[in-house]
Amino acid sequence: MSHEWGDYPENFTPKMYWGARAILERESDQPGKALHLLPDRQSFERLDGSQRDQDAFFSWINTEVLPELRRLARENHFYEWDNLVTIQSEDGAFMCQATPKGSGGEYLYIGCWEIEQESTITKTPLKSQLQQGHTLNDILAFVPGQDCEIFKADKFYPGDVVIYVPDVALNHIPLSCQITDPEKLDEVLSQCHTGQDFIDECGGDAEKAERLFFYCDW
Repeated sequence: MSHEWGDYPENFTPKMYWGARAILERESDQPGKALHLLPDRQSFERLDGSQRDQDAFFSWINTEVLPELRRLARENHFYEWDNLVTIQSEDGAFMCQATPKGSGGEYLYIGCWEIEQESTITKTPLKSQLQQGHTLNDILAFVPGQDCEIFKADKFYPGDVVIYVPDVALNHIPLSCQITDPEKLDEVLSQCHTGQDFIDECGGDAEKAERLFFYCDW
């Protein structure tokens, strides 16, 4: 098992990873480039998961990721170092990042991995992961609320664990794009409420705070 090729995530070890260094080749009759995969410039690593998980992973790569990357290559999207493209599966289980890494548009480094959702997360690592380029959808599992979309933890956790994010549309909270502006990041984090926030709202009464959390779904 190896992750020699591609764009490997820096801050964690995924359960499954596929990477490749693809060639971007100019086509004489097209404005952009063709994307070619080479068998000896690919790598796959699986630390955990079933064969079904692996089949779903590669089905997503073949039916969604590669067609989209080929479309972007034809549009000559990849050239500079910062031409980073992020693609996430609809169910939030898989993530892909692709970048030419300053190769002048000759290569495209592709990394795809399975996202391992944390059962709980506190404010500090949440901020750190967002600063590293992850999206809220990468980190928190959002669900339907009362005519809206929210994040709600499986139970009430006192302290600094993030347990509730209210109506994302009403509060202009981006879920699937990176948050690069520091002011916007602080604004988003202010909407990521912890157990202690609920306790403070209830004047220090933890029992009342837990009851309030139980009713929140807006």
